[in-house]
Amino acid sequence: MIPPSEHRAAAGPGDLPVFGPARRPVRRRRSFCFPACAAWLCVMGFFGAASAEGQVVIPSVGPVYELTGKPRVDEIDSALRGRLRQVEEALAAGRYEDALPDFLRWIEGADDKLVPITRNMPGVSPRYVPLRQYGQVLLSRLPPEALREYRRSADGTFEVWYHQAAAEHDCEKLTRLVEWGAAGSWADDALWLLGEWAIQEGHPATARSRWLRLLPAPGGDTWWGVPDCSFEEPAVLARLVLASILEGDIPRAERELHEFASRFGTQSGRFGGRDAAYATVLEDLLREVRSRPLPPVSADWPTFAGDDARSKVLSQAFEIVRPKWRAGLPPPPPVSTINAWIQPVGMRCGTEPADAPRGYFASAVDDCVWVATPRQILAWDVQTGKPPWGLDGPVVVEFAEPGLAEGLPYNALGPARFSCTLAGGRLFARMGLPITVSPALTGGDVPENFLVCVDLAGQGRLLWKAAPPDRDWAFEGPPLVRDGDIYVLLRRSDIPSRVYLACYSADRGDARWQRFLCAADSPGRGLLYEMEHLLPTLQGDTLYVSTNLGCVAAVSASTGNIRWLTTYPRISRGDLSQNEVFRFRSPSPCLYHNGVLYLAPRDSRYVFALDAANGQILWQSAAELEGVVHLLGVVGNRLAASGDRLYLLETMGPNAGGVSLVWPDGKEPMGVGRGLIAGNRIYWPTEDAIYVFDVSAGRPMKVVSLEPWGLKGGNMAFCGNTLFLVGATEIAAFETEIVSEDTAEVPVAPNSSD
Repeated sequence: MIPPSEHRAAAGPGDLPVFGPARRPVRRRRSFCFPACAAWLCVMGFFGAASAEGQVVIPSVGPVYELTGKPRVDEIDSALRGRLRQVEEALAAGRYEDALPDFLRWIEGADDKLVPITRNMPGVSPRYVPLRQYGQVLLSRLPPEALREYRRSADGTFEVWYHQAAAEHDCEKLTRLVEWGAAGSWADDALWLLGEWAIQEGHPATARSRWLRLLPAPGGDTWWGVPDCSFEEPAVLARLVLASILEGDIPRAERELHEFASRFGTQSGRFGGRDAAYATVLEDLLREVRSRPLPPVSADWPTFAGDDARSKVLSQAFEIVRPKWRAGLPPPPPVSTINAWIQPVGMRCGTEPADAPRGYFASAVDDCVWVATPRQILAWDVQTGKPPWGLDGPVVVEFAEPGLAEGLPYNALGPARFSCTLAGGRLFARMGLPITVSPALTGGDVPENFLVCVDLAGQGRLLWKAAPPDRDWAFEGPPLVRDGDIYVLLRRSDIPSRVYLACYSADRGDARWQRFLCAADSPGRGLLYEMEHLLPTLQGDTLYVSTNLGCVAAVSASTGNIRWLTTYPRISRGDLSQNEVFRFRSPSPCLYHNGVLYLAPRDSRYVFALDAANGQILWQSAAELEGVVHLLGVVGNRLAASGDRLYLLETMGPNAGGVSLVWPDGKEPMGVGRGLIAGNRIYWPTEDAIYVFDVSAGRPMKVVSLEPWGLKGGNMAFCGNTLFLVGATEIAAFETEIVSEDTAEVPVAPNSSD
């Protein structure tokens, strides 16, 4: 192995040597043809000249990278596209008797291949749905005579499914009916009942997405609704207003109720278990909701961003009183270099100091706060800071696998991140070095990584440990938990790398299903090590994944089937020698709020909002927001984001996607770490202070200096009455007190140096 100094000498001016020192013996599990790949790289200009002996000089790569706009997805092949085109032409020409029989057999046996449902819409980012779902969309467009013919052949099966599911309260079977028979006569009954069940189970946003599909198509040919509905329009619209009220989205509820009352003011029907005037019942309910305090939000912080929807907003604002305790954290893995084209010491990578990255995120439930590192799981008592269960130190579990104590390979791109998930008395974490993509010329072998499950009731007893499918695979981050399943993202090193969503047993760590989402090129171009920390978002029975590879997907938590997949505009060109703040958005999962997904992907300078029900892009930010790193949550009709500064974006109305506030003015970045929202206030950490910002007033209310306590800013979490601040090498706990939202504070300005 050539020493690092010789690597640097072999590279051209301004170029970066691809490989670092070997960290462990490599055992390749898949074939790799070096001559073929070397020839390809020579053509692409990544290799230098050959030496006199004919040996290939160490490859190098420059800082400028280019990204293709369209990711690879599991799309139907050219033969299927041809057959689909023939069917569409036959249906458009009215040749139903010729097209329908073969078409029905075809979609009944269809697999999960995807169809671009927006392919006939110029200028619209491609959006995909499964072939079977697209078949139902085509059937829904049939004229009445042809639709009746289809229903005569299919409704018998769907009727049996409906009555079985209704009798057994089987949401999965009812959902299957909707997915397989949206054009049938029983789809509207199924959607109605699914909405009712969702309301009973406390999921009004899910109910809203079901009931919306009972209305005439607002989205033209891409709308996946029922072709006709046996329920009266006022009954459906009244339930949509009800869902808005129960979601707590009062502005939307008021707007919808006003429109409803103007159209159907005297309309009555069965509502809330009795016959009543819809508008009267809704007005009474809205009045009651306005007059009572919001229900308390759980005081726990079990996963990144506080909950499975990645959108936790604490019910009540608080005052930071004083530090309660502090404890040291092991330094993050030694970084040989994060970016070879700049001097990292004293510089910033994203918004963080390169020599003090804020890579740890805490989770807290009940009386313990937890932090996962590459090789250790640490815990402290929330109130005292002492180790739990009388342990001598905070290390609850430690793994001694070879290589975990070593530093990152040379030239690893991206920030190193570590988080964990607490659920059902257990802790789940992804352990090992945070490398998720390895250079193709190494065979793609990824440094040691694995998932673990720890029994909290058993004082940290290791329940199971699961490895990725092979050596060129890596777990991206910790999973989310639903019932007896866990859901985790995986990456497979390749050119380009591939992202998968997988389901494992929560009890034993056995694999249940795995779903390919997409593949696309990344800044490392298959020549550099890369670090990611992809995390899923969970709402109801749907998982949402922002891949940072040009697309976001919705996947059934029960079956692993893709419900929709939407692409978005990526950057076309970037420069690793520049501090491109958006490249350090990590973790950057989807934020789910009231039926809308918000995302700030690492491969775009924009922020996007998508309809969670169908993946349609509702808006993208009116301006490039390169400085945004974290999406914190939604307050009223504003999306709060942070990074180099604080940002507020309008979420609704004619200015949706517009930036209503950027604070503070100035050129120097201030933010360090991820803050949180409580009540109407944002708590925003900077290097030496925490700013308390009033969203309604659009100004800071208070600044809490960290300097008197010798602390630095970091990532926040909250549990009980304790605020946690997780820095580069230290975790600190603060005592807090609940305060009234209208407590007067003196406006403050940022540090004069900024």
